Amino acid sequence: MDLKYGLEDRLPLRDAFLNGLQWFVVILPVIVVLGKVTGDFQSLGMGGQVIYMQRLMFMMGIVILAQILVGHGLPLVVGPSAALLVGLISSAGNSSPAAVYSAIMLGGGCVAILGLMGAFRYLKFIFTHRVVNTIIFLIAASLLPLVLRLILSSEGVPFFNLLFALAVIMLTVVLHNLFTGVVRSTVIIWVMMGASLFFFFVYEPLEKIIFTSPFFSPPFTSFKGIPVAFDLGVFVSFFFCFLALVVNDVASVQSVNEFISPAHREARVSRSLLVTGLANLLSGFFGIIGPVNYSLSPGVISSSRCASRFPLFITAGLLVVFSCFPCAIGILNHLPGPIVGAILAYLLGAQVMAGISMWREGNEEMDFDRGLTMAIPVVITIIVSFMPSSVFSDLSPSVRPVAQNGFLMGLLSSVFLEGIGWVRRRFNSK
Repeated sequence: MDLKYGLEDRLPLRDAFLNGLQWFVVILPVIVVLGKVTGDFQSLGMGGQVIYMQRLMFMMGIVILAQILVGHGLPLVVGPSAALLVGLISSAGNSSPAAVYSAIMLGGGCVAILGLMGAFRYLKFIFTHRVVNTIIFLIAASLLPLVLRLILSSEGVPFFNLLFALAVIMLTVVLHNLFTGVVRSTVIIWVMMGASLFFFFVYEPLEKIIFTSPFFSPPFTSFKGIPVAFDLGVFVSFFFCFLALVVNDVASVQSVNEFISPAHREARVSRSLLVTGLANLLSGFFGIIGPVNYSLSPGVISSSRCASRFPLFITAGLLVVFSCFPCAIGILNHLPGPIVGAILAYLLGAQVMAGISMWREGNEEMDFDRGLTMAIPVVITIIVSFMPSSVFSDLSPSVRPVAQNGFLMGLLSSVFLEGIGWVRRRFNSK
């Protein structure tokens, strides 16, 4: 591709700021949506959610900076991990926040060791091309109950909320198809703003919204630390979620490696895993969901024709500065549930599309048996994810987080079916 700026090119100040601002606008809605969802599940209250979002944005900015300087060194943005959100949701109500964030700390340490040793190559025989593709579909499928809960969460007529959310989803898709360049990359944030204003005028008058957060406050002024508590069931649940995080992280780095062909590709993957692991360890310590590299970058690079890593310094700085203004974050926290659910549904659709694209690029034939290997785990994930919690009430507390984790059940079934297929192919070849 004909790029205007390469990986190590230093841009004029104006171009650097505009490209950095573009990256900021692209990642901000994702951080807001996943951060708000995570805060809602922990019942933090409005003040607690604002503090949580402050810490989350600050951490994302610091991790982007670390990845550029000592990690992969590529034009990649970082955001909250959807795979860890799955683990958090499956553990909600069955375990303490201390056990959840201790599991994130421990999982982050394991990922860091994996990156330090370059050990991911030893897991390739488990994570085949088909399993990796299935994992992307499983993340989307396991978050569908959350989308439904968000859409029906606000006051008013549930059917209107559903129609409104569906209209927001379709509007986002249409606008994404109509526009190009920077506008196309920022469609999500414009839709969020416009739909929120419309929703407030229809249901909730703006006068009802009272902002009590201070104008300026650093993210960690009131931090007291998260107590350490080990729960085997929670750790096992998050262990498999971290395997999905590793696959997601490696796939994101590899997608940019293939797009701009930098030097030292394998070393970039290992360094990225090291930084991601340490960042998740710190995130668990600070009581927030851990980060992962996002696979949005090739689309942004192709639209801006800029593959330079230097504008991301501005993006990281904007996130850190924004995290110090709780009043602005408080405004974002008032996003209506149907709009948050609609945007999350759109992002899940984009995730499924990424999985389809990855499958097509693999040039692997699709027959009925191979298709079932991918489809059945998705169906199992949907069944378990929508299962009422009362079904698992008789299980022990250590087993419950594992059994009701739809993503984990789908992943295990995918690995099992792939193993059966491998044995059958070996037997037929003899």
